[in-house]
Amino acid sequence: MLLSAVPILASIDQVETIVFYQEKMGFTLNSEWDGYLIFSREQVSIHL
Repeated sequence: MLLSAVPILASIDQVETIVFYQEKMGFTLNSEWDGYLIFSREQVSIHL
């Protein structure tokens, strides 16, 4: 049984991606390094 999934999505512009997910979607930026971003909100985690 599949209980969770973590999507890994492409991002062209890191600054625009951070603005979109934090300010517009309400996610928290948990990690940022070498072009890789990890956001979370409640029980959802998204990697870009």
